[in-house]
Amino acid sequence: MCKVANRKIKEWINKKDIEKFPCEDLQNINKLWLDYSKGRFGFSVQQEIYQDIEKTLKPNQKIWDIFGERVGWRSGKNWLAYSNLNFQLNAPRGHLPRLLPLGSRPHWRKVRTSWMQRLISCGIIVTTPEKSKNYLEDNLEILIKEIVPYNQEVFVDVINQSLENFLLNETVTSYAIPDDNNEATIDWMGSTNDIEIEVEWSTIPLFPININFSLTVECGLSYFISKLDYYAIDDNKINQISISEWNDNYFSAEETYTIKVEGIISVDGDTEISESSLMSNDQLLQFLQEVDISIDSITNIEVIS
Repeated sequence: MCKVANRKIKEWINKKDIEKFPCEDLQNINKLWLDYSKGRFGFSVQQEIYQDIEKTLKPNQKIWDIFGERVGWRSGKNWLAYSNLNFQLNAPRGHLPRLLPLGSRPHWRKVRTSWMQRLISCGIIVTTPEKSKNYLEDNLEILIKEIVPYNQEVFVDVINQSLENFLLNETVTSYAIPDDNNEATIDWMGSTNDIEIEVEWSTIPLFPININFSLTVECGLSYFISKLDYYAIDDNKINQISISEWNDNYFSAEETYTIKVEGIISVDGDTEISESSLMSNDQLLQFLQEVDISIDSITNIEVIS
């Protein structure tokens, strides 16, 4: 683009360059970005995002600040340097290319406005039927990256309400358990601790959304211990074990252990996420609070102490 505009490499394109930039070149460059990014990057993608923001802009909001946040050009109140951009396909939709000067200088604002007007005049704007499908991906990306990390109590509540159903009567194995086979059965579960929720954004929006979690919890484990083994263990260990007579050779034993649990939470609600428009953060939060969230599976149970 610098070559077409007779600019040196790494120079910004100015307002006059934009106004006379050949439409055919813009269209070809845009098509290359679309093709090689599978529709995630390109001028038309940026123009679509810009127009969506424009429709819902409030009087006290600055459109370019919101646009910069949406496409990942801003971090907090700061604009990212070009060298800090993400040049991978997992970057936010519309992240690339970045050809415009950023910041609040009046001249730069005029350059950016001229750029968007030039895109429209050159016909570089998404008008195909596939356009509406992109909103689903946008809404899901905002949900996963902006809503879920700050509202994890929704998932913590689900875990605390239903984890017991997955753990009770499960068999665990550990060399710390003095059973002949080092096995025990979970009889009861205490309060959960150290809950961590991990969400990985995929560029392919599919329901249900699977969210990984891990936690620790104290559980009562029951097992059988031979009387010979029982009387051979040290006093500290004996004080931790409750026993009852089972037969001539074995005691039935119960002991409290700390268990690490890992699993997957399922979020299923494809009919609730809009495909026709961008949803506000409040709407996405409401979706998260009302959607069907449940523990899908437990992937690992490990005795840690």
